[in-house]
Amino acid sequence: MNNDIFNHLMERLLSKADDALNTYQKDKSNEFYSGRVEAYYEVLDALKSELTVWDYDLDQCGLDFDLDRKYMIGK
Repeated sequence: MNNDIFNHLMERLLSKADDALNTYQKDKSNEFYSGRVEAYYEVLDALKSELTVWDYDLDQCGLDFDLDRKYMIGK
């Protein structure tokens, strides 16, 4: 897989994570919605850690931001 394809997949994943976060923010009492956000956080955090180890340019794939600040809800 080349970087363009990977970066596109990351863009889609981040978009879906943002959608999950927006849905949760509309109904914060719904445990399913908070679980979705947490699941996206876990996946993105694991990917970011691996990419950092491999010196991948996080800016290129859209992971150049603080995941904890954005996706760690209720913590």
